[in-house]
Amino acid sequence: MDGLHFAMNSIKTFFISLILFVGLSVVHAQKTNLWSFEIAVRYAMDAEGFNFAPALGLGFRKSLTNHWSLNTGYTLFQSPFTGATDYIFNIHTLDVLGLYHFSSSHQKGFFAGGGLAFQVRNDEYYGFRNKKNLTLAYNFGYHFQPKLVGKKRNLGIDIKAFGPIFYDGTIEILTQLMVGLRYRFSHD
Repeated sequence: MDGLHFAMNSIKTFFISLILFVGLSVVHAQKTNLWSFEIAVRYAMDAEGFNFAPALGLGFRKSLTNHWSLNTGYTLFQSPFTGATDYIFNIHTLDVLGLYHFSSSHQKGFFAGGGLAFQVRNDEYYGFRNKKNLTLAYNFGYHFQPKLVGKKRNLGIDIKAFGPIFYDGTIEILTQLMVGLRYRFSHD
């Protein structure tokens, strides 16, 4: 019952954060065209490769120059392990990254970047409850603009990773590795 209660609290926290994040982004996007809102669905795994599940991401992007943008985001990765003993595993991540766009257009082309991430990790298997880590964030991929429902849409395929972290004499090179698709709400 404790695991179910913990999972329900994590889901509530995610949806409250999602509602606040979307609301603030809509208000902010109306004030300026420099910021855009992004959502992402990625398939993620943890450092040990025990937990595989979809990870949901929300973020903002601000164009700085023709080649640079500043990206911020929140990612929820939650996976119930279904092995010999069931346990809850989730990571909440806030990140800030600088991205370099290899073409002068932010709508099409390859991009790569890095920055910092703050993670809160809950892993019942290792006994982590609200373990906080400051770590590095990496992101690279490709933006493209397919025509969907009569309009060009801003999509991206990307790989995102976080790490390393240190605990109990152990180093995890990557705490999380994800690959997926993101959609950017913007007029640029």
